[in-house]
Parts: sequence; C-alpha cells; structure tokens
Amino acid sequence: MKKNLNHVAIIMDGNNRWAKSRGLSSKEGHKEGVKKARLAVECALENKIDFLTLFMLTISVPIPK
Repeated sequence: MKKNLNHVAIIMDGNNRWAKSRGLSSKEGHKEGVKKARLAVECALENKIDFLTLFMLTISVPIPK
C-alpha cells in the first residue's frame, strides 16, 4: 500500500523574471503565479496531502525596516 505525502513545501519565485522574459508586465507574471498556487492547492487536495506550504518570494516590493 502506497502512503500519501504528509507535507509538501514549494518555493515559488521568479514570476517577475518569467513575465519579463516573455515581454509581459509584472502584473501578468503575478497572475500566472496565482494560477500555479491554485494548481498546487488542487493537487494537494486531490492527493490527500495533509499540509502544503507555499513560500512566495519577492525582491520587487520594498521591505520596511
């Protein structure tokens, strides 16, 4: 019997670079990132993964000090 994964963590990075490499706006890159995040959630649900952690990184938004 195959045991399902208990926890999957995904580091999502590069939406802005992805968009720029295709001549798209940053906003379009972030929209695509949201689509991929939804896909990850759907996949986790379908495969009965108990915990899903999504790390979404950015350098384009200033971090307050």
